Amino acid sequence: MAQMIPERLPARASRGEERLFEILKKLPDDCIVYYEPIVADRYPDFVVIIPSLGVLIVEVKGWYLGWISDADQERVVVNENGGQVRRDHPLQQARKYQYELMDEARRQDFAKCLLHQGGERLGNFLFPFGHFALLTNITREQLDKSDKPAVRQAFSSRRDVTRDVMEEWEALGGEALLLALQARFDPYWPIEPLSPRQVDAIRAVIHPETIISLPAVGGGAGPRDGLDLLKILDLHQEREARNIRSGHRIIRGVAGSGKTVLLLARAKMLGGDGSKRVLLLCYNRALAGYLRSCVSNYPNVTVRHFYEWGRANGIGFKRDEGADDYGQRLLTQLERGEGEAGMFDAVLIDEYQDFALSWFKCAKLALKEPEDGDFVIVGDASQSVYKQLGFRWSDAGIKARGRSTKLEVNYRNTREMMIAAASFAPQGRDDEDDLGASVPPSVETCRRSGPKVEVIQCLDIADEVTQAARRIKQWIDAGQYRPHEIAILYARRETRRHKSELYRLRGLLDPYPSVLLAGDADVGSYADPGIKISTIYSSKGLQFPAVLVIWADLLPSNFPDRDDDNERSQFYVALTRAEHQLVITHSGGSTYVDELRNNLELPRSEAALGQPWLPEIVDSPEGVGANDNLGL
Repeated sequence: MAQMIPERLPARASRGEERLFEILKKLPDDCIVYYEPIVADRYPDFVVIIPSLGVLIVEVKGWYLGWISDADQERVVVNENGGQVRRDHPLQQARKYQYELMDEARRQDFAKCLLHQGGERLGNFLFPFGHFALLTNITREQLDKSDKPAVRQAFSSRRDVTRDVMEEWEALGGEALLLALQARFDPYWPIEPLSPRQVDAIRAVIHPETIISLPAVGGGAGPRDGLDLLKILDLHQEREARNIRSGHRIIRGVAGSGKTVLLLARAKMLGGDGSKRVLLLCYNRALAGYLRSCVSNYPNVTVRHFYEWGRANGIGFKRDEGADDYGQRLLTQLERGEGEAGMFDAVLIDEYQDFALSWFKCAKLALKEPEDGDFVIVGDASQSVYKQLGFRWSDAGIKARGRSTKLEVNYRNTREMMIAAASFAPQGRDDEDDLGASVPPSVETCRRSGPKVEVIQCLDIADEVTQAARRIKQWIDAGQYRPHEIAILYARRETRRHKSELYRLRGLLDPYPSVLLAGDADVGSYADPGIKISTIYSSKGLQFPAVLVIWADLLPSNFPDRDDDNERSQFYVALTRAEHQLVITHSGGSTYVDELRNNLELPRSEAALGQPWLPEIVDSPEGVGANDNLGL
């Protein structure tokens, strides 16, 4: 059966569209059928990707013959609502959609794989496009007997498909239907079936909001084709994004299940309507910068981390103020109708597990319709690294029951990574109204296997930095990864020496661009090209093909008020940022490192080697690391 997007037609679909929808379902599994995608601000009824044939655009009309008073190849005069209205000929509509789709594909660098790159056909498509109009309430016999010659002539093309042909298609099997649709391509020529990469490029042209990341410009591709780096939602994720209904919606899922990319797709879908204002909130500054870069082409989508949004509403942060207390001050203002109260058609929240109770109340009041407006909230309690949980959705006035979705498939991590990480996630609770409810991760939910996870004990923290730089050089020189595909994560700068080693690390990486994300030492953002050097906190919600976690023995910390659940979640976050390659280094021992080694059936760590880090010279407040994310 073909992949249908959406899976079900909306209630407004006509009976003729419903019948064609059921017919197209019979196409082979590799075919994709879109209902009413947006092409250059227009809505064709159907766009069908058939890898063995090409791309087909269909316009459906439910007119009866008696409604049509006149027609030519360009226009049709139809009796509607007691008067005559001139409409574009449906075949012309389908043709325009086809050409607009082709033009858009030619404009996109990532779609060059769809074109001939040399020879006499340079710049032409590798496959044919086709289009037809379906008249669901008019038969060919009725047209032939019409007493209006102009109408007969206007609908005489073999691309004008009538009701009797549709009824014949309803009796066909999948392969026979393919042959029937092949006749609607003009010109048609046999092709090599479209590859999954080419199909993804077509999908990205049709629905650009499904793009997660584009191929990097420059940076030295090595042996890798830039097309490798076009990442879009898979079909399951795209359907999930389009199935999100209006109102309050909670989406919780395992690390790597695509929560953030679903939220971004939803923001783009809503932001595509220029009349709507959308607010996208998250906890930390680094993630906000990344999300902002992803929706830069949608000026009506505002992205803020919560403290930044508070400042935009005139509420500054007070030193030593708790998160909930800060939110209460903003809430008081919004309850008076001041600031951005009631300003947004939709509010979206990423990483909800980091939000305080009052923050949700504030976000809700930003909606024009707080009780019924689009309020989409995604996160994973397993990744809670702050102390914000301990309340229920109903406490925040959020309607969660019957509106909660669980994402259980891990698209990001390999099975090897999940073997390493799963024990650090908290035990899941399944209660729709419980903010702390999580979706338990498991190896079985990971779709891929990959390289083994490496755990390397080094001489000291300087040796860890040297080893990390050496490994990165090997990866880049061999063409395995580009600089922007690599992240180096660490828990915190425990001592002055840790801080100085970060700067030495940048020096060792001088041949390649790098970005240091470390509180007041920031020299860029996640949106910038280059290797990312970041705290684990700041990496939440993000992912990279290759990740090195250095100074792993800094967890658990030796802080007297530390929360073991939160620090285990922090370690879990670090181990689940990688898509393909994960390397962990340490120079001392720790209970977390020993648990990690046990998960991977590796020997326990040795006693601290060389010069271990010295907890008695912790630099404050750098050792705490909390303000690294707030942008205060």
